[in-house]
Amino acid sequence: MAFYLYAKYDQMNLRYLWTGFVAAMVIYSCGASEALHQTRIPSADTLARQQKVMALRSIPVEMFDSLVFENKSGRLPYRFLRAPEPVAKKYPLVIVFHGSGAVGTDNRGQVGILAKYFADSLNRRAFPAFVIVPQFPSRSSNYVMDSTRAVLRSIMQPCGEMALALIDHYRHDPRIDTNRIYVVGFSMGASTVTNVISRHPEWFAAAVSISGIPQFDQLDRLQKFPLMLIHGNADNENPIDSDRRFFGEISQKKNAKTSLIEYNGLGHNEMQQEIVSRRNWAEWLFSIQK
Repeated sequence: MAFYLYAKYDQMNLRYLWTGFVAAMVIYSCGASEALHQTRIPSADTLARQQKVMALRSIPVEMFDSLVFENKSGRLPYRFLRAPEPVAKKYPLVIVFHGSGAVGTDNRGQVGILAKYFADSLNRRAFPAFVIVPQFPSRSSNYVMDSTRAVLRSIMQPCGEMALALIDHYRHDPRIDTNRIYVVGFSMGASTVTNVISRHPEWFAAAVSISGIPQFDQLDRLQKFPLMLIHGNADNENPIDSDRRFFGEISQKKNAKTSLIEYNGLGHNEMQQEIVSRRNWAEWLFSIQK
């Protein structure tokens, strides 16, 4: 069963929308069987959004250690943000996948505003975690037309396989709380999110896909997996149709835990900027553990 919540753009309704969204998140964390909902949320104040984006961009990349993961298949550069406090206990692990614009090997370009969101001083206190930000030297996910659904679907590429090997390496790190491993991504990276959780849903507690193209062939494996799809309905680069179709299919399954958060009037890059100016999605993410 799917629940739909709509709101007009004014302060009273925004407050009502926030209350409804938190209530829906509680349903998820309690493991209720009818936990699906589709929420349409209008854009936040654009000036506040721009100010938040500028503040995140000013965070130095050097806050993240520069490392390289190697195995018999090759090398994968990545950045590593340490937990903000002395490691006297286990911490969650967040993996952040970048969009296609950051493909490269300089081990800098992938540290964009989504990765820096977790380096922000307030967010580090609210969401303390280790953060891994791999940089893909080529596309991690490609898109093809699904002839039966008439929407795009994603296919993981070898770079995505390397990311899985990197994640597996950190799953065995004694500093990591393996019940709280989260994966988030934007655009191509959001597509890679659905690729990796389709391959190993048992590794992760929850995932957030922002403006991506999903993978459709493992819906049964993802049926009970806490997945949040976030998409602007004015996205001309990765059309929202694929996420809508994914949500429509998985919402028919018993105990499904996928939500689709649809932002009215937002395009592709605007969607990432909107998300980093909000905290509700991160609060939902960190509220979940296996």
